[in-house]
Amino acid sequence: MAIYRFSLKHGSRADGKSSGGHVRYILRTERYEYGAHELTYTESGNMPAWASGPTEFWDAADTYERVNAQVYSEFEIALPRELTDDQRLWLVKDFVKTEIGEKHPYTLAIHNVEAMDGGRNPHVHVMFTTRALDGIERPKEQFFKRANAKHPEQGGAQKDRSWKPKERLIALRQSWENHCNVTLKCAGHTAVVDHRSLEAQGIDRPAEPKLSPYESMLWKQGILSEKVEEILLIRELTALEKTQAANEEILQKLQEIGKLRDFEARVGVTLDKERSLLETVLTERERVDKRIEDLNNKLSYAPGSPQDAFDMAKDRLYGRAIDAHLHSIDCWREERDRIAQEIENQVRQGWGIITDLPLILQESKDLLEAHQLLNAAKDAYQDLLERADSPESREKCSALAETLYDSKVEQETERNELLETAFLIRDQIPAHEATIEDLERMLTDIQQERCAVESTLSPVVRMWLYAEDDEITVGQEARFEESQTQGQKRELKQQLSLKLSQDSDPV
Repeated sequence: MAIYRFSLKHGSRADGKSSGGHVRYILRTERYEYGAHELTYTESGNMPAWASGPTEFWDAADTYERVNAQVYSEFEIALPRELTDDQRLWLVKDFVKTEIGEKHPYTLAIHNVEAMDGGRNPHVHVMFTTRALDGIERPKEQFFKRANAKHPEQGGAQKDRSWKPKERLIALRQSWENHCNVTLKCAGHTAVVDHRSLEAQGIDRPAEPKLSPYESMLWKQGILSEKVEEILLIRELTALEKTQAANEEILQKLQEIGKLRDFEARVGVTLDKERSLLETVLTERERVDKRIEDLNNKLSYAPGSPQDAFDMAKDRLYGRAIDAHLHSIDCWREERDRIAQEIENQVRQGWGIITDLPLILQESKDLLEAHQLLNAAKDAYQDLLERADSPESREKCSALAETLYDSKVEQETERNELLETAFLIRDQIPAHEATIEDLERMLTDIQQERCAVESTLSPVVRMWLYAEDDEITVGQEARFEESQTQGQKRELKQQLSLKLSQDSDPV
């Protein structure tokens, strides 16, 4: 993660500081050339015309500044590891342009040294003088003299006193935070830095002490000073706190996953019940529709009125017999007419002379018999009609007619009731379908939310979670109920920590 370190130092001759010596240190030249491999970039700007290079300018400050005067100021700033060399250089130049601008001569140097955690420690030194350029050309002997307010050209460059107040340092620290975070965001990183103290950020741990170059050199040689031991202890405690915080976060996520799975199971059961209800309703609708269709078919043959019912009953009681008698009458009539036609044909063939008397006699006898049978059939038919119209027959017909009409009324009543039921069922179907659609959408949202939470877990925790996973049933919030005892939570933390350490996978 990106770290924040920003300091503003002032080197004075009263403290034994040398601007010439310090610029050689940050530029890794002369006796500091052993660290030249740590130097990645250097630049000087706003230098007076008499300065051929940064060394000449800062040596002149040592020579011509007053006794015990401040000879240089310096930003020492940690640069984000997340950025590339070019991105860090752009960040530094943008900050220097904003805060120093074109008013103060400066020299900057970017170092990239080995850090205590085995990584890299990119940082920048920005030396500058608080003497501001005013457009007046001065030789180096005059540049560092006391300023002359009435005759500026006769005095040295005016010192900018605004660098001294504490408020300026706070503003500079805020400015670096803004520059740094904007650059990190533009580079696609989520890491941010914060210029506030750990206490102001609500972080309960001591700040790491700053190592001097000499202490850093001793550490690289394997010699642990008290400061180094303190730093290592603080980092160990910080790492432990981060592990505990990470495990607490994992526990919270696992509890959330358990609740989501329980909710998912409940919604799934409700969805299954709703689908079953819809299936039952659809089956009932099909049954009702079929029954209505059968009743309509029956009612299409039912009597429309009591008189229709009486006629239908009479037809059922005597219709078949009447039809049989009528058929008999038709048959004997056809037989009679056939015999008569044959006799007529015999007479015509003999030109009115009877040539075969025995045949004619037989046919005449058959004709008479057929006529008698026809008359008997007619009499029987007439007798049947009289019997069908008798009081006894009418009473039978009326009883059957009443049964037929009552049956028709019952069927109509049943059909009408079924039609009302069918309308109610049809009204229920859209409600069930809408409920199912809502439940399916809810189930999808829950599954997506659960997958989103699971995706934030490390691969090791996900493997552990899925390997230990049992089938989730209604009412079971996995093994991560909020009602777990503190002992259960501690045991789970230990299991997670052991698993993470065994697989060497960072949470």
